[in-house]
Amino acid sequence: MNQQGGQAEYDAIVVGAGISGLGLSALLSNAGKRVLTLEWAAHIGGRAHSFERKGHIMNIGGPRAGLENGRVDVLFAELGLEPGERGFFEDVKTYRDGEFISLPTLMMRGDREEAGKLMATTRELAESGDLAKYDAMTAQEWIKPLVKSTEVLDTARYASIVMNTIPRLEDVAASAFFESMRIIQTNPRIYLAAHGYGDFMRILAEASAKNGGELRTSSKVDEILIEDGRVRGVVIDKAGRAERIEAPVVAAALPVWELFEMADERLFPNDFVAKVKHLDRKTAIFGLTVALREPLYDDKYFLLTDGPRCQHPISAFMASNIAPAVAPEGEHLFEVCCQCDMEIRDDPDRLDEVVPLLREDLEEFFPGWQEKVIWQQSYCHWEEPARTAGRAGVFRPEVRAPSVEGLYLTGDTVASRALPGLECAADSAMLCAEAILSR
Repeated sequence: MNQQGGQAEYDAIVVGAGISGLGLSALLSNAGKRVLTLEWAAHIGGRAHSFERKGHIMNIGGPRAGLENGRVDVLFAELGLEPGERGFFEDVKTYRDGEFISLPTLMMRGDREEAGKLMATTRELAESGDLAKYDAMTAQEWIKPLVKSTEVLDTARYASIVMNTIPRLEDVAASAFFESMRIIQTNPRIYLAAHGYGDFMRILAEASAKNGGELRTSSKVDEILIEDGRVRGVVIDKAGRAERIEAPVVAAALPVWELFEMADERLFPNDFVAKVKHLDRKTAIFGLTVALREPLYDDKYFLLTDGPRCQHPISAFMASNIAPAVAPEGEHLFEVCCQCDMEIRDDPDRLDEVVPLLREDLEEFFPGWQEKVIWQQSYCHWEEPARTAGRAGVFRPEVRAPSVEGLYLTGDTVASRALPGLECAADSAMLCAEAILSR
């Protein structure tokens, strides 16, 4: 039992060192709290950590982009920090009839009256704050009577994909779709971390350490201690021996369904347990990371289009055009990903079929691209909890866990409608810190 004079050694324990966990730790440490952050992996960053291969800096699972003046920026501002160096996209384009065109151009090729009504209505609904009644409705149900134009529908679908990583309007919650359209209409600049998102994580970890926060990697939490309806701390495995660490507050900064691996679900209300288990549907992506001898194009645009052969929406960009430091001198980095269902990730035979088809689609967009390849690797992984109808907004847990005093939840599985993963995680860190500090 780690105590000092009968008092718990820490005011709070944060389980998980992704952007949400590290952001929460930094916020609590900045407020004078004694914070311990525990991460099971040997590295920090969670699903957004960076790694290096042959001199190229990559983020786990392929491309990750943020929004300027989004919630990540607000988190850093609250801490009095500057985010790491960034590179910015200048445009978002799609591929149509042999040419690359901007998304506004695509929309304007459709029915302009429908386009204008769609933009105005979705923004009005998103800004009304009255979205709960749309959390169980699909975007397709809502948009079907309003829009018939193929070009307008495709633009709406792309906007939803980039924010929700869900390939079909038939699945995404209408409320999440409204928020996606609202964000797109604010024209945020999309950025990449110039040196990988590990740079952001390092800044947050250092901010916490500066104020006395402690971070332990390779430290798996086996149990969240709950006694008499209150959190007492955690138990970790230390060299094969259980170590009890006490604190009156524990924040689980991890996918919320993993909570029941550390805490007995019988301690929570049945409706909460059901809600958490229902969230365990994830979006997934597969794609390619490609090192090239020369760039496929010189501009700084983000390509968002459909793959006629692989039958999945494709996101692609020259990362080294946006952030030159991600590739060694004389080489270039090209990132490609496709939003898909989890079933593909779990079916190696199906993956073996679709990845070559993705390469064929890229050949249509960038003829001869494979002749410039130095090396390439494919990947597939789960991306984030799906904001499908019935899994967004009110169907997600709040930051305070019910029935257990001192237990909090944070990360991109917590209440959110349309913020992309990094943005949602940063937002929930601030919500969780506010709840803890107001106790």
